[in-house]
Amino acid sequence: MRSLTLISLLALAAPGALATDGFRQLDSHSHGHGTLNIAIEGKLVEMELDIPGADIVGFEHRAESAEDKAAIDRAKAKLQNGAALFVLSPEAGCEQERTSVRLIAEEDEHDDKHDHGPGSKETDTDGDGHAEFRALFRFGCAAPDRIVEIKFPFFHVFPNSQELQVQMITSRRTYGFDVERGTPVLKLADQN
Repeated sequence: MRSLTLISLLALAAPGALATDGFRQLDSHSHGHGTLNIAIEGKLVEMELDIPGADIVGFEHRAESAEDKAAIDRAKAKLQNGAALFVLSPEAGCEQERTSVRLIAEEDEHDDKHDHGPGSKETDTDGDGHAEFRALFRFGCAAPDRIVEIKFPFFHVFPNSQELQVQMITSRRTYGFDVERGTPVLKLADQN
């Protein structure tokens, strides 16, 4: 079976949702609001999280102080554990396989057209202006069709975040949701 990446699945499902050159402008983000794209194909679940730096570390300025640099390091360590941020139904038997976490600053976005897939070395930028964290997660699941809900401890871990716009694509359909801090559970069983 042919394996599609998250980006190609989303591009097929929602033409125009992604920029033609494969990235979106950072200045389009809104503090408190991030996006989570989820693709399920075969036994794989891939997630791509884009979230403003202020939601994760509380600031977007250049990290010059030791305290700011430590906050970025702590945030990256927390983002590495996708299974603790997004809890898939236990019946699905999902295990996190790979993760890639990056901090992307506005001035570097146009120079970042090359792929930094999971397993490649991270490139950090803590530049001036808007910055966002981008995290990619891959889960292998024994029974992905048994994912009936996703819990979002993410909001507890990152209290500045208020809402995630979630787009999910499966072999059957594409879904769109807004998951908020006050109701951090996405019930997929209700969508069939």
